[in-house]
Amino acid sequence: TLHAWFRSVRVDWRTMPGPPLVLPCCAPARGNAGKEIVLASQREASMKEVLAQCLQRQDDELLSLCESILQSRPKVLERLAQSKSVNWPQPAESHACSQEPLEEPVPTPGPVLKNPYRALLPRTPTVVGGKWTTKIGLDSEQSACVNTQAPAVKGYLHDKFMARDIERFGRMLEGVTPTIQFEAAVFYASEEMPLCEVGVIRIGNADSCSTVQFETVDATAKAGLKYVAQSGVLEFKKGERLKKILIVTINDDSWDATLDFQVKLVPGSAQNARLGCMSSCRCKILDDDLFPSNRFAKEINERCIDKINMAQLLIEYFKMNLRSQNIRRGLLKVVLGDQLQNLYFVLTLFLHLYTVDFVLCDNTNQCSKDAAPTKLLLVILLRALPWHFLQYLAYREFYYGIGGESRLRLQGNLLRKFLNYDDEARAAIDESKLIMAMMVEINELVRDGFCKLKPLLASCSRLVMIVLYQIIVPIVTSNTSHTISVTRYVQKFLPVVVLPVIMTIFLRLRNPKTIRYLENEKLMQKDLLRHMREVISNFPLVRDYRMRARYVDFFESKVRLYNRARADSDALTFNNTEFADWLALIMYTSYIYIGGIQVNSGTISLGEFLNTLMVYTAVGSELKRIYEAVTDMQETFDVLAHVVEYLNLGIDCDERMAWQNRNLGLCRNTREDCERDDMDPADAVCVEMQNLTFWYTEIHNSANTHRFMLPASSCVLPQGGLYVFVGPSGEGKETCLSLLGEVLIPNKGGDLIVPSHVHSLHVTSEPMFVAGSLMYNLTLGCSPGIDEARKERVLAICRQIKVSEGTLGLIEDESIVRNWRCVLSSTDASLLHIARAFVTNPEILYVHKHTLFLQGEHEMSMYRNMRDLVDNRGLLQDPAAFWHRRPRTVIVTARRLPRCECDLVDAFFNVCRSGGIQLVESYSDAVQALMG
Repeated sequence: TLHAWFRSVRVDWRTMPGPPLVLPCCAPARGNAGKEIVLASQREASMKEVLAQCLQRQDDELLSLCESILQSRPKVLERLAQSKSVNWPQPAESHACSQEPLEEPVPTPGPVLKNPYRALLPRTPTVVGGKWTTKIGLDSEQSACVNTQAPAVKGYLHDKFMARDIERFGRMLEGVTPTIQFEAAVFYASEEMPLCEVGVIRIGNADSCSTVQFETVDATAKAGLKYVAQSGVLEFKKGERLKKILIVTINDDSWDATLDFQVKLVPGSAQNARLGCMSSCRCKILDDDLFPSNRFAKEINERCIDKINMAQLLIEYFKMNLRSQNIRRGLLKVVLGDQLQNLYFVLTLFLHLYTVDFVLCDNTNQCSKDAAPTKLLLVILLRALPWHFLQYLAYREFYYGIGGESRLRLQGNLLRKFLNYDDEARAAIDESKLIMAMMVEINELVRDGFCKLKPLLASCSRLVMIVLYQIIVPIVTSNTSHTISVTRYVQKFLPVVVLPVIMTIFLRLRNPKTIRYLENEKLMQKDLLRHMREVISNFPLVRDYRMRARYVDFFESKVRLYNRARADSDALTFNNTEFADWLALIMYTSYIYIGGIQVNSGTISLGEFLNTLMVYTAVGSELKRIYEAVTDMQETFDVLAHVVEYLNLGIDCDERMAWQNRNLGLCRNTREDCERDDMDPADAVCVEMQNLTFWYTEIHNSANTHRFMLPASSCVLPQGGLYVFVGPSGEGKETCLSLLGEVLIPNKGGDLIVPSHVHSLHVTSEPMFVAGSLMYNLTLGCSPGIDEARKERVLAICRQIKVSEGTLGLIEDESIVRNWRCVLSSTDASLLHIARAFVTNPEILYVHKHTLFLQGEHEMSMYRNMRDLVDNRGLLQDPAAFWHRRPRTVIVTARRLPRCECDLVDAFFNVCRSGGIQLVESYSDAVQALMG
């Protein structure tokens, strides 16, 4: 505090007139009594020694020391007032941001770098409450000067970083092979845009020509359906650094979530160049259609799905599936197979009739005993031979992929939707319901919805064939003894006409009750799932508050409620499906009486009587299948409504596309405007905020409100530095880091510039692990087979950041798979969380509260390793290839600052809601900002 105060008035405390002032400072006590606060003259120790001794004190002793310093300030002010050699600035003066950076005397010989950051800092004390104070950060007038000072700031830090690299690794080698890579990892295009523009850049020496081949590769977007496949050769002429690939996109009316395809630079095709880390990119095509179609766009956009006729919505879902060529082809095969099954059924009916009336009858005119063996053998062959072929067709239906293709499309698109939800959508969804929709409801929708088209079409076509059979067979097999009358036709067609009408009336009457029971069952099931998710995710809370028994009781009570709802639903469904059997039984028994009398009277033959009974049974069976299919489809109405809701929530891809296009333009302008000969234009692009403002969106009673979070802020972070954002909790440090790391998208004005061509990585404060071994977790961000993923390098990095020996053994044994968040200590989990980022070796690393679970040596070691990552352009990399690698930048947020490692940081920034992002000059200022 004393150091910063004296520097603020720009005086040398050793040259002040008058007798020496006795000021409090830390000094070693005599003997072994330890350290204590003593009075010492400022001439007895240098300023550095005094500050170093002060920082070694404990917190309570340092607080006492600061109080003593504050009490000494009146003496210092009085002495300064007596001095004629010091011009004391008045508080009322205006201190606008100077356009010329201030110079500071450097005691060591050599060139002096001007630090433009000084020009952005308040240099004059002001009076607040009768006391002289120095404000930390920028005022509104100085904030307006940040953009005008940005070029000077960039130049100063670029010079500093270049001098550091030359001192450590010598000057850049001549003739280094240039690098060719994509301008960004992801490019965007909408269906309304006829072209997708993909940029390819050359980094490094551009004094000669370079060529490389490229090609498009299908992913979720298929060539010919969503885009036109393309391949070719890119030629960079002398001095040329940017080439563009234009890919034609195809617009259609069918729904799909955001689909993508790849564009690759062909390995081994580069001439006079090498491929960079972004040798492939993804092109995302944004679909503006709604699921399942745009027919109900108004109701879906207004979140009024309950006003839509669900039967019509289900039909639109069927149409959407049928637009898929694979599904359409598979369904056609299934329908043809079912028609063969129906023909076989009709053949079976005819063979029964033929066997009774024309083979085994007593009428010698129709039946010949000598020909009976041959006819029976023919009947056996006609029954047996088609059966094996039809069984094979039924077996093959499982591999046509109708249901699997539909599930894949829905589940894949829902996952893509979830990963791209905007803040409003993410705040509106219930995670348990979303998981239920993904894993259960989509399966039900496909199985009981779309896949029921097969039995529905098969049963309807069988009824049509039965009607045709009843018309044609009596004519073909009629004789003079059995006349064809209207009564006989009524008996034959009565069940085909009457039963469907009765079933339709019954279904409509039972529909409200059926839907109510099914919705209650779904509600109980989701409540059960939500309870289980809460127990699993909050187990430490349940354990610590000894709530195990209570939560088990809650769970059992919810299971009982679900069982009751399930029993009611199953009982109602059983009664509904058995209604068709009751009707068929009534018709069957009635015809036994009527038909039996007709057989005795000779009106109809025995074969026709038995054949009609078989028809009655078949009609009842097919109507039951139709009713079951329709009932199953009806049960999916609630599921379909949920899926429609989730698949039509808002996504942020449009905002990301707009921001990325703006960012690409700004990055290109920066590269084109670069005038430095000692730096590649790609390395001159800084992480930069220009009057950036961000608002969070909150949901209150279905109305969107905006909560102010980050005011207009500006800062410049050149590549190749270590930067720390500090500030009290809840002031926006994580928001700033999320904006820089492209987790959040700027939404309220200003510009955010992030180098698009670099590999960046955002790391959260909470350690996270996926299912798999620790080695798999540590190499999660690496492509298979690359040098960064070597086990030796991974273990060396873990040892360098002081991971415990026991954990190192778990890393070496790749067969061990555990729930690592529960197995590892907080320290080891946090170390491995950061180690994964070091192994990935990004060019820009954003880490939020990296020392949250670290203290002491681990905390200081983490800063030293981040410094090594910046200085060496990666940890444990070949020094000889230093100039072949791009600069490394690390941006972190901190809730506390290391006392002995503050000189490792290139710049501190204070983040607060009232002033946004503000540069702070010294470590002591950063500590004061952190304490609020």
